[in-house]
Amino acid sequence: MKKTLVLAIAAGMLLISSAEVCAVNYYVDATGGNDTNNGQSNATAWRTINKVNNYSFQTGDDVYLKCGEVWTEEWLYIDWSGAAGNRAVVDAYYMDGDTEVIGVSGNKPVFDGNDTVPGDINQGLIMSAYNRTYQTIENIKVINSEGCGVTTNRGSNINLKGIETDNIYNAGIKYYGVQVGIIEGCDVKNACRKQFESPGTNWPAAMALVGASKNILVKNNIVHENYGEGIGVYHQCELIDINSNILFSNKKVNIYICQSRFADIYNNLIYGTTDPEFFRQEGWPWTAISISDEPGYDYAYNEGCKVFNNLIAYCRKGIAFGATHEDAVVKDHEVYNNTIVGCRYAFGFNGPWENSFIKNNIIWFTDSDVDVCQWTTSTPGLTWENNLWSHTIPAAFSSSSDVSGLPKLTKTSGWRSMTAGSLNGSDFTLQPNSPAIESGTSLVSPYNQGLNPASTWPNNVSTLDQNNCGTGWEIGAYVFTGIACLPIDQTGWELLYVDSEEMGNVDRPATDSFDGDPDTIWHTEWSLTDPDPAHPHEIQIDLGGFYDICGFRYLPRQEEEAGGENGMIKDYEFYVSNNTDDWGTAITSGTFVKDKTEKQVSFDCTLGQYVRLVALSEVNGNPWTTMAELNVLAVQPDTDINDDGKVNIEDFAVLSVWWNDEDACSSPGWCDGADFDMSGTVDMLDFTYFVENWLRHGE
Repeated sequence: MKKTLVLAIAAGMLLISSAEVCAVNYYVDATGGNDTNNGQSNATAWRTINKVNNYSFQTGDDVYLKCGEVWTEEWLYIDWSGAAGNRAVVDAYYMDGDTEVIGVSGNKPVFDGNDTVPGDINQGLIMSAYNRTYQTIENIKVINSEGCGVTTNRGSNINLKGIETDNIYNAGIKYYGVQVGIIEGCDVKNACRKQFESPGTNWPAAMALVGASKNILVKNNIVHENYGEGIGVYHQCELIDINSNILFSNKKVNIYICQSRFADIYNNLIYGTTDPEFFRQEGWPWTAISISDEPGYDYAYNEGCKVFNNLIAYCRKGIAFGATHEDAVVKDHEVYNNTIVGCRYAFGFNGPWENSFIKNNIIWFTDSDVDVCQWTTSTPGLTWENNLWSHTIPAAFSSSSDVSGLPKLTKTSGWRSMTAGSLNGSDFTLQPNSPAIESGTSLVSPYNQGLNPASTWPNNVSTLDQNNCGTGWEIGAYVFTGIACLPIDQTGWELLYVDSEEMGNVDRPATDSFDGDPDTIWHTEWSLTDPDPAHPHEIQIDLGGFYDICGFRYLPRQEEEAGGENGMIKDYEFYVSNNTDDWGTAITSGTFVKDKTEKQVSFDCTLGQYVRLVALSEVNGNPWTTMAELNVLAVQPDTDINDDGKVNIEDFAVLSVWWNDEDACSSPGWCDGADFDMSGTVDMLDFTYFVENWLRHGE
């Protein structure tokens, strides 16, 4: 009996530990590998994906694909699972000397369908096999697929991270019936070519969740320039969390929830561009967010969705709810604290409605060709409350608690002239004199989280508790934390010093980094010396006057062709000073994410006239530095106190009336606008702001 018990315990321990102990790493190198190798190091790597597809992997085994390699007309079939705590991983690797390093350096490994494979439009060049579990697929690029990019088939705990897709006939990423999963940090472009190559009524989505998928997190992705929906959720999916994504130039609805329920859609940046390639009808970019039960299904399913803290610009409709199925009801939906700018229609609704509300939203109609709502003129069962409207609106959509007037956002014009990548979340932040500040209605927890003005998309989005900032809630997506931090006009800047600039093969001077043109770049020298000048590289700039500097923005070079990542800054330091002979210590330092989005860095305000950006390294380990645009941010309050379009002695008179009247200022007036920093007192800091602006812009 004792012997039997010991054997049973040993067998149990073996079962428990086998998934952890026996997992093996395998490496694949399309150039230097050989399928007769054992695959367990770079030196003995396999060569083909066919070898991977025909190998019998064990639970939790990992496969790593070498960076810079391309597999043409090959597709990967991931038919083994992982376990909790020991996921099956397919990822990239690169070499550091003789050591394999998991991750990306240089170009990601690529699967190229060559516009030939796969033969089935519902298959991907990368496929997770039926009903597999605990898989992670990351840091791979898929291009030129005649089907999908990456697909899953049922299964659970399937994660995709850092996937790029481009030129895909059907969906770039497709989850079918997955129970628990994450799609994070992916870039999906030029998918859904089916719709213009073989037009029909079935619009695919660039990123599709279908077949009763549940508990899926979709965050920090860029979904753009696609020919169908952007992110599409269809066919009885539930508990879908879509947050902190960028979507633009998607030909149909950017985020579409169809016959699905309990979706949370929040903190997304969604906008249209002037590219007519992605207009759908009537010369407009299409709808930002739509939630609908369409006819043709056995029964209606949609309910309980939340849409909040989204930034929406230049779409035909901002937010739409449809109940076109004969049994459908717009039920238990909540739309709150969104900012909608420059759309043809703010909303599109057809009912009936039940227990749903629209509260604390900014709706700014920037042009005259607008209307509040398409499809309906009344909304019984739908509560409207505390919204800010830039125009007079019909009584059916208004309430006594609404606010009227312009929202006074940081970006004041050009809302219908955006190009790809040109709109930032910070463009939607509130100026200090915005009527949206502390004008919202409190929705209590869990609705109290608003966007942090320091957020950047898609990788650094954060929130603040509305209850901890000021004495009331804001209308719109952003919490207001104080005076807005705005870009300084570049026209008065002068270059003080740059350690290296390319002036040989093609001129790439340092001044191109602050000329207001994202298509020109500063590039350190690369054609005239050998070896090229090494890091660190730096640029020093005279801003033309003293500013209360609170951050900066770095825009990497934007070229799509080979070499577009060359010189992209990885590690950096940033300095602010009043004296170019003594820069002191860096006011901030850090590491930029490797992508082409504009990066914003915020820090405590520091008074200075000179700035210095030091690039310590490059994302791919190369010796160069490049920069398309540098913008420096500073506190720049509106010092035209009496709103007559001029900063002059009349404004100074108002400031003088309130001078040093301790704790006299409060919301919403803030001492007739003279308490610029909203500290409660018109003090020396307010005086400094006023004088600086008067000297620069006043009469």
